[in-house]
Amino acid sequence: GTTSTGTSSFGWMWARAKGYFDVVAYTGTGSNQTLNHNLGVKPELIIRKKRNAADGWEVAANITSSGYDLLYLNTTGAATAVTWPNNGVLSAEPTSTSFQALASSHNFINYLFATVAGVSKVGSYTGNAASDRVIDCGFTNGAKFVLIKDVDQNGTNWQVFDTARGLTSTKAELLRLNTTDAQIPNGSPTQDYHNLIEPDSSGFKLNHTSALQVNASGVDYIFYAIA
Repeated sequence: GTTSTGTSSFGWMWARAKGYFDVVAYTGTGSNQTLNHNLGVKPELIIRKKRNAADGWEVAANITSSGYDLLYLNTTGAATAVTWPNNGVLSAEPTSTSFQALASSHNFINYLFATVAGVSKVGSYTGNAASDRVIDCGFTNGAKFVLIKDVDQNGTNWQVFDTARGLTSTKAELLRLNTTDAQIPNGSPTQDYHNLIEPDSSGFKLNHTSALQVNASGVDYIFYAIA
């Protein structure tokens, strides 16, 4: 869309649905709390934000071999493992019906995401620097939204692509959720961001021309894609 000042802006919207996405708001009591949710499956990705205080966007992602990892959506930091019950967004392992929040007296909003076959995919992969590497999400008509984050290294961004801004075999405009920067145009002459990803019918493809941005050898990445 375009704002009243003439600058372009974009929004991504989710509908609450079983197995796909749910929202839970709560007020902390100062003690650990068990909170019910309606996702119907164990959440694979939880994004949490304090509503009544300045604080970071906490992210708990259960998509690597180590279990839940803790990241921050507003920073470029590497992930740290969530250990129960002393750090991270959660105080215990979530279930298909509830999750346990850490002791706090603040107001919070929680966004819960999961994989739905053929619709959404919360996943991870280890980079191999291979050309035109396909990330199979189980889709049949490609991904319309893709979020990727390197979880191993500090200084790496939350990179988001979508078909509304252009995601084709020749174009992939890049936004970073952790910055206030304008989007990086396709083929930026000062940075190697030409077609970081491309469409693939099963999900998306990591483009060999910029593979080290999203497919560095031995580096672990998490992603969230929507068909």
